Amino acid sequence: MTNYQANPPVELLAGYGCTAEEWRTLRNIGLGMVAAGASKDTTPLRAYGHQRYAALNKRGIEWQLSLMEWWGIWQASGRWAERGVGRGYMMCRKGDVGPYAVGNVYIGPGQVNLSEASRKHDLPLGVSPMRKSRLNPYRAVCWVAGKQRHLGCFPTAEEAHRAYLAAVEADLAMRQAA
Repeated sequence: MTNYQANPPVELLAGYGCTAEEWRTLRNIGLGMVAAGASKDTTPLRAYGHQRYAALNKRGIEWQLSLMEWWGIWQASGRWAERGVGRGYMMCRKGDVGPYAVGNVYIGPGQVNLSEASRKHDLPLGVSPMRKSRLNPYRAVCWVAGKQRHLGCFPTAEEAHRAYLAAVEADLAMRQAA
């Protein structure tokens, strides 16, 4: 075991809000996952970091979960192995409002979570708001060939919805031709 593994830096532990032992436990789970063929990006430490970064920096949503609180929520759900954007399970905020915090998050199906953002803003299906874009504040997303696809950002909700409808129609035509 290297010194870094035995004694992770204090700054690292402060960022995760955990002890060295807790960090080592989750790191070892991740090493086991990688040894079994999983991507490094799907390990607990990386998944936590990615979700926290996306919430804070890409979506402007407050993050109040320590690593172990986040891990405890996933473990209590029993859905860790089924997580994934779209068709898998993901960490959702109640009503898609407020911070990522204990008591305000749950593990739910990705499709439900993605449609929650549209309903919250009374937008058409497949359209969600982009908080950080003033020129193109509406994002269109749909399922194409069984995968969630980002279709682009648009200046109006109507344009984003048209892109969504076109992609749904193209997906349907492709499935019927197969």
